Amino acid sequence: MTNEEKGAAKDLSDSESATLEPGDFVYLAVSWVDPPDRGSPFSDSIGLLLGSGRYPTIEQHLIGSHLGTQQEYLITNADGITEIAPAPPLETVFDTETARLLDQLGLSTVGTFLTADLSGIGSLPIDQDRLTEMRRELADSLDGDIVTITNEEIYRWENRSDSIGTEARSEDRVSTAADPIADRNGQLATNPNSWPQTWPTSGGNFRRSGSRDTHSVPTITGTERWSNSDLISRVGNAAPAVIDGRVFVWTNRGMAAFDASSGDVEWHKKYPAITRTDGGWPFDLQSPIGTDGSVYFAPQLTALDVASGDHEQEFAPRTAVARVSIADNRLLITGGGSLLRTERLSGRERGAEVKIEGFDEETPQHAPAYSTEHGIAVVGNNEGALCGIDIGAGSVDWRVGHHGSFRTPAVATHVYAATSDHRLVAIDVDTGDTVWRADITNGPISDPAVAGDRVYVTATDGLYAVDVSTGETDLEYSFDSAGADRGASPVPPRPTIVRNRNSQVVFTAVADTLYAVHGSTERSTSTQCAFDATVTTQPVHANGTVFVRTADGVLHAVE
Repeated sequence: MTNEEKGAAKDLSDSESATLEPGDFVYLAVSWVDPPDRGSPFSDSIGLLLGSGRYPTIEQHLIGSHLGTQQEYLITNADGITEIAPAPPLETVFDTETARLLDQLGLSTVGTFLTADLSGIGSLPIDQDRLTEMRRELADSLDGDIVTITNEEIYRWENRSDSIGTEARSEDRVSTAADPIADRNGQLATNPNSWPQTWPTSGGNFRRSGSRDTHSVPTITGTERWSNSDLISRVGNAAPAVIDGRVFVWTNRGMAAFDASSGDVEWHKKYPAITRTDGGWPFDLQSPIGTDGSVYFAPQLTALDVASGDHEQEFAPRTAVARVSIADNRLLITGGGSLLRTERLSGRERGAEVKIEGFDEETPQHAPAYSTEHGIAVVGNNEGALCGIDIGAGSVDWRVGHHGSFRTPAVATHVYAATSDHRLVAIDVDTGDTVWRADITNGPISDPAVAGDRVYVTATDGLYAVDVSTGETDLEYSFDSAGADRGASPVPPRPTIVRNRNSQVVFTAVADTLYAVHGSTERSTSTQCAFDATVTTQPVHANGTVFVRTADGVLHAVE
């Protein structure tokens, strides 16, 4: 869509009731408490497109606010990396009673206290000398600079909704269209409304990397946009998939498609064998997957049209356990008595099977991860085996054994897999040689997600990142300690990473809480959203919304 087709930007600066939304362009006035010690990352004003990920912490606070909104931030710089975090409230700097007395004096924030004229203070039980001493102590305790940012101008495109979510078909390619408003330094702001609309499979892509690059790192407020409870709690760990603006998920009757924006049901197809007359549960249902207008789900591998739900194809045989992936125009199917079975999505080439000793129908297997560069599918099982399979040759290239069990790996620089004894293992994708093993924490860890030079896993006590090449831990981001005590699942869901050149957000869940961790250091900030039950699926990010399932059978859409 061209800038002309988007329409003119409407000035909302005279509308005090206008609520800021992703895609709005704002001008922000910047005021420092003192001249910054290390040079300012801002000019006196900022032109900012909300949702661009340029300053994610600031954008997070602005979305949902109004004209004139003020917010104080603490700007720190460590090892050349500038971090922006909300200024600490006075309650955390002093005791609650002292903060209450300061508030009575009109000193309700760190910034107002540091800049106030103390000569006119009245007869409250804090004298001027003590206030001056407290202010000096406060200034000395801050490891950065305090800045106040005020929203002064708002602009919105009349036809913006037509451009939101524009995305190329490739799983990692996003739009780079430029917006027609330049900031006051003459630089064009990039339109962030190219948030990926598709999350085709568990892991985000068929490498199972759990990450994606975009021009717009999202900000969420932790507000639930919609929810639906007509789901199956017995398969609460089967994550939804998002394809072409629709969310696909198992319900208590079959497979359903929900409008990703509204939560309205678009279609609902029964799955005949989903229940038994004796009340048993015969099948292990996996997360749906999608590509090229079709959604696939197992164990009776079936393809439905994304838009209509019309039946397209079934693939034999029916098995009690099946895991599916897609690579190079093939379905990759594990389970059913063979290590890996392939089915062509188009063309006349017949499917093939690759068998290996120790893999059979009685050995639970996990969904394959696929490396397009190497043509290798990687499959793990609960008996401690991880195999690299050459799809073109139909042969097993390598096999790795472990005394525990492997879960679903991720493929990037190496193959990364979590084990049942809480280790993270890196394996050479070509040879199967072990590159490194890392003991992350004492408890269970999630399946890995890979972004840049880090591998991320979630544990009940926090988010961990290790170097992709060495396995050395270089990030430990701790969650609220109470989170680990609120019925956390034995194995937390895989985290999800959305990033651009300058910043990133990690969406992850422990117990009943979804976290959005902004930044990549121990000083990162997080937004939280708590539910009534344990989060059981990897957070799915599409079109600026995060979708998760909880153990009570509810699908949640959080913005």
